[in-house]
Amino acid sequence: MGAWAEKDLSPLISQAEAAITKADYQSAADLLSPLKDADLTQLSPFDQGRYLCLQGELVSRLDRQFDKGMALLHQGVGLLEKSAASPQLVDCYLTLDAANSDLDRWHAALDASGRALTLAIELQDSTRQAKATAVRGDSFKYLGLYSDAEALLEKAIGMAQEANALSVELSARSDLVIVRRELGKDYLNLALSNNELAKSSPFVADRAKAAFTLAYAEFGTQNYAGALNALLMVYDELEQKGTLAWQGTAASNLAEIYLVMGDTTKAAFYVDAALAKLADAKLIRHRMAALTVAANLAAKLDDKATQKRQLQAILALWDGSPSTKQDKFVADAYLALAGLSQGAEAQQYWQAYGQLMAERYQRSQQGKQESDRKLARRELVKAQPQSQPESRGWPWYWGLVPLLGFAAWLLRRNPQRLPSLPQLVEKGPDFGLRQHSGLPHAHLAMHQMSTLLGQGLRCQVLYFRPVFASHPFYQGGYRNGSTLQQRLGQALHQLFPQARLIAEPDAFHYLVVLPTLPGGGSEYSFGALRDTLTQCSPDISGLQLTQLAFPCFPQISRVTELQPLCEMLLLGLQWAQHLGETAWVEFKPLPVAAHVVGADNVRQAVLDEIQRGYIKVNAGPDSPLTATADWAYLAQNL
Repeated sequence: MGAWAEKDLSPLISQAEAAITKADYQSAADLLSPLKDADLTQLSPFDQGRYLCLQGELVSRLDRQFDKGMALLHQGVGLLEKSAASPQLVDCYLTLDAANSDLDRWHAALDASGRALTLAIELQDSTRQAKATAVRGDSFKYLGLYSDAEALLEKAIGMAQEANALSVELSARSDLVIVRRELGKDYLNLALSNNELAKSSPFVADRAKAAFTLAYAEFGTQNYAGALNALLMVYDELEQKGTLAWQGTAASNLAEIYLVMGDTTKAAFYVDAALAKLADAKLIRHRMAALTVAANLAAKLDDKATQKRQLQAILALWDGSPSTKQDKFVADAYLALAGLSQGAEAQQYWQAYGQLMAERYQRSQQGKQESDRKLARRELVKAQPQSQPESRGWPWYWGLVPLLGFAAWLLRRNPQRLPSLPQLVEKGPDFGLRQHSGLPHAHLAMHQMSTLLGQGLRCQVLYFRPVFASHPFYQGGYRNGSTLQQRLGQALHQLFPQARLIAEPDAFHYLVVLPTLPGGGSEYSFGALRDTLTQCSPDISGLQLTQLAFPCFPQISRVTELQPLCEMLLLGLQWAQHLGETAWVEFKPLPVAAHVVGADNVRQAVLDEIQRGYIKVNAGPDSPLTATADWAYLAQNL
């Protein structure tokens, strides 16, 4: 019996390994099905280990039984480690890395890929060395350590080229596209060359992944026709030769592109196809992505009932297990459902969103702390000088903006010992502010702002400055400057007749508090302001604006402590100035960001909330800074 098992069952394991290499998990499961009733003890320990590693991966991917899959993987690794060093053990280590990363166990994932790399070096297996290096780069990518990920992926690409391992090279190049986009580097040309290179691969999975990556890159540059063409080039082949997972993912991506292009009929067709295929494939994360597209389609059609049902379906798929790849869709679903609900139901969604984002952030931070970054760099990465973005500096040539000084003064003090606003008013004159326009200036504006926030009103706050080709006071003289101030003040009152506060904290720096936003967000405010201001003076060459948009303002700002608000206003205007002379930056703090109000270091607390996703950041027009990591990096380097 033992000889029969060795002869007849071992080839099935080899065929299943080959199927998994092509990401054909269902075929691998079918090949291994005869072994379920077989006596595995008749197999050699080596083949038993191979089987258990394969079964562990399939149980995790197809049945979503992560704990069971992890147990099988550890059993398989144990048996393979007792045998002679083998390429199969390297593969099992890499599978263990993937399983741990799916569960956000980043320290364990990096440990597994490190063991895979060490063994691949021992075996002098250049292909698996490249693959292990690429896998480590992918882990750093999910941890948000993009510079480390870039170095590892570039090294993996070079190693794969030397080993003539095309599939490994293509996979690493696809991951590098995403990393370079997060770093603000050129990624589109890499995606184009990667897609061209993939045409020479014999595997449909390679060509599909490269096409999906190119579509992602084109979509990111708003070249929707290019993204559509990239997917359609491989769609027919996937329908004939691809797995259900590839077919469903392609259909989901096509639906998303058609939706953005405004073709709701085709979007509905492809999203239905995607949901049907992915349901059979049992791929939870991909189904969540398709359901997100379906919910967005329903929102586009103003079908709130269907939108809510699709979002709730995303939550129903989630079993609560930690997974960075799934959490994103779950968090977005909570956020959207909170906006579609009212009262206690909405509050439950807000709380669930806050808890999930806090847990996700904590896991990410733990992964960064636990992973031995110095060891990883010493083993795999040559020291590279960190490039720093060119700083445009802060334009102090107009003199110190008193609002900046006010907030900086607040930052240096303990919040519990801050003097009251009347005490501030008694200190010194008017912070050196001009009063020509008749608008409230520094301490009066702050006092009125404090009063408004204390009422818990639903408000929008704008802080902006026009950019002059020649400064009215410094080049035009006192009379010209004061006349223009009066003209701008009158124009702002006409533009915002319902404003609760229009103030000039410093010369040509304006603060506007609105009860509700009249129009389409920051783009509307920015466009209306730019038109109004340029009509007031031909010397106005640009506009820099920051806006705080609160979905649920009272939960955050029913306080008289202005430090968090000032800090966000200052950060926003600084970022807008960094982006150019014509730019806007918008913050959207969520209710779960309320604890920023009581933080000791408000600036750092604001940055932390941006990284957690509790404070959303948008910018325009045509801002290259779209990713959360970019904003945090920019704030820490200005």
